Amino acid sequence: MSIFRPPEGLTRRVVCGLLLSTLLLGCSSSSSGSASTTATTYTVKGRLESIQPTANGYGFLNIKHEAVTDFRDEKGAVVGMEVMTMPFAYGPGIDPATLTVGGAVKMVFVMDYAAEPKLFIRSIEGLAKGTSLAL
Repeated sequence: MSIFRPPEGLTRRVVCGLLLSTLLLGCSSSSSGSASTTATTYTVKGRLESIQPTANGYGFLNIKHEAVTDFRDEKGAVVGMEVMTMPFAYGPGIDPATLTVGGAVKMVFVMDYAAEPKLFIRSIEGLAKGTSLAL
């Protein structure tokens, strides 16, 4: 009576393959988690009050924005945000030289309580002179 023995290395390859598959599945599920569940995107109009560049294409745009009625707090509750002037962080994808201080803008900003900065501009564009704003 003979005992079946797999060819040398086959068992090791199967075990390594299973381990690698498990690791890859674990990595992919954890990397798609927190950022997408904590980030909320808002579109709002406002007036650019000032530009504060820092370094390497980063800085802050101080914008007096319209009310954001669907703004959510850290727990996800809709609390709204009144008209106010506040600094919005921007990065290399935003060119403040294309904007006019005192001019109307439309921006998309992201609020991500798990990130730093928590609040940043994803996109912004200058609007036509005389654009009506609810400020």
